[in-house]
Amino acid sequence: MKKNTIFALIMAFLFVMTTVAFANNGYYNDESIEMIDIEIDYSSQKILKDGSIEYDVKNKEQVADFLEIDIDKIRNIKITKPNYIIKESNLNNSDITPFANIYIANITGPRQACGSKRICENSAVNHAKDPVVKTITLSGTVSNSHSLSVDAGIDVEIASISAAVGFNIERSWTMMDPTQVELEPGQRVTVVAFPYWDVYSFHVMQSSIFRDKKVGYGNAMETFGFCTVVYDD
Repeated sequence: MKKNTIFALIMAFLFVMTTVAFANNGYYNDESIEMIDIEIDYSSQKILKDGSIEYDVKNKEQVADFLEIDIDKIRNIKITKPNYIIKESNLNNSDITPFANIYIANITGPRQACGSKRICENSAVNHAKDPVVKTITLSGTVSNSHSLSVDAGIDVEIASISAAVGFNIERSWTMMDPTQVELEPGQRVTVVAFPYWDVYSFHVMQSSIFRDKKVGYGNAMETFGFCTVVYDD
């Protein structure tokens, strides 16, 4: 009789734990980062004097619409990758977080994307009577980042995401990008930089007694330079 009672208590405990683990399926946005996938024209590769590499973007109209810049005013949308950027990503499922039993799995990517947040911008105006060529230099801080949507009550450690994708998702550094533009008399040109990312998608998993459960999803963004837009202002 005593054994039956103990067995019943154990089964009741397991039922409660399982119910808690599987009860909540409603996601909420912990962090939201807007971005657009880009198509890079690798045949347009240009190596600059400092060793940086530039590429043109194929889907300019979609990018312009996303960034809310008039496509008719845009001269070019390009990707600039500094020569000192070293790719760190080394994909691997993360270890289970103690006590919470949360881990990162099913990592896919990368895909290339531009973020919507302006890093820096600069402009030039031709006050002369003749056409001129000017160099507009951008300087700003670029950062790796992440976005996350998980069930209510679920905490995901930054270190777990970094370990899973193989790079520090909080790393940042400063970069510069010079752009040469031709200006007619009285003309003004603006150059603005957005983050250029390699994006990895993943699932947030919670281990349980019977089977692991997906409790969220997210993206990890590894920054490789500027997504630069040049337009007449």
